[in-house]
Amino acid sequence: MTQRRFVLGPRPAFALPVFLGCLICALCASGKLAAALDAETNKPYHLQVVLHFSGHRSLTETFKKQTKRELRESLQAALGDLAVVDVVDDHPLLKRVQTSGLRAALDSWNFLSDEKLHFLFIDFVDGQYEIQSRQYDGFVGLASPTVRHVQVADRLLVARQASLLIDQDFGLAGTIDLTKKGPGDIYEIALKGGGLVARLGHWLKKGDVLAISQIRNQGSKGLGAVRVPWTLLQANEEPHGATCSCQLYYRHTNPLPGLGGVLGYRCIKLGTIDAALHLRLVGDKDRMPLSGRQITISAKGFSDPNPEEVSTDSDGTVAGSSRIYNNVAFVKVSVSGQPLARIPLEIVDDRTITVAIPANPEMERLGQLYLLRDRWNRHLYDSLETASTRASELNAIQGQFHEQALSLASAGLKAIDNDIAKGMEERDSIQQQYAEIARDTKLKTPLDLKEGNLRLQYLQTRREELDKFINSLTQIIQTEKDPKRQKMREDWERGKLHQSNADFDKAIEAYEKAVADGYRERLPELNALKEAWKLHGKEHAEAHNFIYETWPKLDKMADIYANLPKARAAFETCVKERDYLRPQKLRRDIVVLTGKMEKEVAEAPPGKDAEDNLKTTQMLDKLAGGLLKLSNDIEAYLLKNKPKEK
Repeated sequence: MTQRRFVLGPRPAFALPVFLGCLICALCASGKLAAALDAETNKPYHLQVVLHFSGHRSLTETFKKQTKRELRESLQAALGDLAVVDVVDDHPLLKRVQTSGLRAALDSWNFLSDEKLHFLFIDFVDGQYEIQSRQYDGFVGLASPTVRHVQVADRLLVARQASLLIDQDFGLAGTIDLTKKGPGDIYEIALKGGGLVARLGHWLKKGDVLAISQIRNQGSKGLGAVRVPWTLLQANEEPHGATCSCQLYYRHTNPLPGLGGVLGYRCIKLGTIDAALHLRLVGDKDRMPLSGRQITISAKGFSDPNPEEVSTDSDGTVAGSSRIYNNVAFVKVSVSGQPLARIPLEIVDDRTITVAIPANPEMERLGQLYLLRDRWNRHLYDSLETASTRASELNAIQGQFHEQALSLASAGLKAIDNDIAKGMEERDSIQQQYAEIARDTKLKTPLDLKEGNLRLQYLQTRREELDKFINSLTQIIQTEKDPKRQKMREDWERGKLHQSNADFDKAIEAYEKAVADGYRERLPELNALKEAWKLHGKEHAEAHNFIYETWPKLDKMADIYANLPKARAAFETCVKERDYLRPQKLRRDIVVLTGKMEKEVAEAPPGKDAEDNLKTTQMLDKLAGGLLKLSNDIEAYLLKNKPKEK
């Protein structure tokens, strides 16, 4: 069978440069770690099988109905009270899966839902029934690691084979209880649906391995998940009731950080197999093959006294590995006797796993620290992104605006204070660890934390703006007894919320309403804003449309890269027209696009080869530098032309 190569986990060579920090409207809402996640031990799984047949004439309507009925009956009988099974012909995500394929489509998802979706495609090719399947578990927000394939000649066995594929990847899911950590990285897992059946031994056995997802608050996008890289749980025993004891294995230290924006961690059993390990090592910077690395492969953790000892050949591929490993292999890499990395690897099929390795032990330690720094940057961005909807929420309040807005804003102020404190605590920890590495390795270059520090700075700015809003609203409540005047002052405060978010057209609309209702003393401020907001000619109008319509809607790194010259041109047009307002929006959205880039790089599948990876890295470096320069130029322009406060 042809071996397929892929890179497991994040691509270190594509770590985003640290100078991409910018501004976004922020009022954060963070929850307590783990406490916000319901383990759902008494709630059954909702297994929804999306069954799609090709248009081949051999797949008759009678055959389709029979397969659908047999599939549902066999799955429901096997799962019993553990799950409610539906087999459907259509689903809102089916077209996306058909267009992108089972691998690309499901790899791109990170949403949470109540469904365990299993897509099942059946075709008839060269006298054989071809079945493909893959699962997406909404409870953990992860897809099963591989697309399953099987061919069947007998039509009477199609439903049977399909149910076996689904059974292989069904995967019990659980919630990790971080408060019940035992000695030696042992954790207790609360299993979804575990309280509904007497025993779960069929579904989770001793030695089975589970992938881990980090559940995060994504602001306006709701909750999302991302797989924790290079990290696995292995069951120490069969479950007892709704819980199971598991051993945690990981490559990087502190794999389950309790940080702002993180609601907790869930896990799902992987459909692993017994097989030999096919492994290839490449450099973490250039992705070139690493030959001559010593490797030990163990079946029983990293302390196994009898590991298999092999080495990599000129292609970076392991030479001489012959043992069969059950579910997982524990790999330690060294060069000239110095350890470089230790990595737990699940075995789900016979494909070759490509792993990026640093050149020396010190770089591995730095790699772990850079990972912590990247997490810190992402957590701060998530705090900003989460909070970006707060102004909209405040402006959407109907009825007793001052009472509801004051309550919502006060909760936001408390949350942002918590996020700032957590962000500073994380930064101090990273700096302390770097100081220890620098002392041991004689490093003299300081660790660049500009990106995170800028985001902390903008969080602080948002905090100050929110505090002013609360004080203004409190003053209105205390001093204005005339309901009409109270209402027009509230409308003015709504406008200020829009203006702080660079939504000047909405701000003008709110200000005009307040003035029309009698707030005449504010008319000069309104007229000044309207004058500053005017467009001057076709070129200025085109710049406005780009800044407000095109720029904030870009999703992909390649699109941002292609539109960066247009962003620069739009800014220069604003400068020429002495426009102080629109550049605020342009600069504000840079951080939004930066976050999208971070997510794309962290979660995208690997490049096809080293050359493809290099091209992506070069584009990323140019884009990062361009965004940094644009952000700095806008900042300098805004500081120089900032209107005097009245």
